[in-house]
Amino acid sequence: MANSAIIGSDVYIRVFLAVIIDVILLGSVSVSFQERAVGGHWPGGAQESDLVFVEAPVIIPGDFLHRFPKGSSLVRLRSKQVSDPVQNLTPDFFAASDPEVSFDGTRILFSGQKVATARWQVWEMNADSSNKRQVTECVDDCLCAAYLPGGDIVYTVFSTKQGLRSYLSVSKLDGSEANQITFGPGDFRVETVLRDGRILASASWPLLSEHTASRVLYTLRSDGTGLESFRLEPLSAGASSDAEELDNGSVVFV
Repeated sequence: MANSAIIGSDVYIRVFLAVIIDVILLGSVSVSFQERAVGGHWPGGAQESDLVFVEAPVIIPGDFLHRFPKGSSLVRLRSKQVSDPVQNLTPDFFAASDPEVSFDGTRILFSGQKVATARWQVWEMNADSSNKRQVTECVDDCLCAAYLPGGDIVYTVFSTKQGLRSYLSVSKLDGSEANQITFGPGDFRVETVLRDGRILASASWPLLSEHTASRVLYTLRSDGTGLESFRLEPLSAGASSDAEELDNGSVVFV
């Protein structure tokens, strides 16, 4: 999942990779799932473009659940001038990450830790940071959520069960009716939701119980059916992650 988002008009998803943040450009509401907008206008009627991203003093690569040992915040830049101050959207959280903007651009899903010893949970707030509410009540760590058509969400559960490192779960937006949709080995993680409604996930390659460093992309439906490799991968495939769909239907990833 990307760790930042630009919210505005006439700009479609692009992904820019940096040391601290992965940037997603989100555009005005139209007919496709990948276009988002949040209110605010420049003089003359042009819509303002805001940047929401993760800010953290320290990031540990490779340890996904402990990426931010000194905490992190979601911040919003309301100006095109990068030197302007940012607004901290999550001052009451020890750590926050993985922002995902709703299809209508009014809400943001994110992963949050209220305190350093807490499990990661999925939260939602308005785009102005008001009305924060906890979506999941997971015994394990739940994070990297994305909106699905029809009022559902999909997210990653890092399980403590032996042999099942992480899997995907789908629930209603209030956290009810949660259902696991991937099973067996694979260490599945949510990447994004494609415009046709399919979930794009990353998982180990090959899908074996033994831990492998290789990770590739898979697609599946929100009920867990139709699991297939997104692209033909060599046996020596590397690690694929941070995937996002562009406006032309192609997918970019690390």
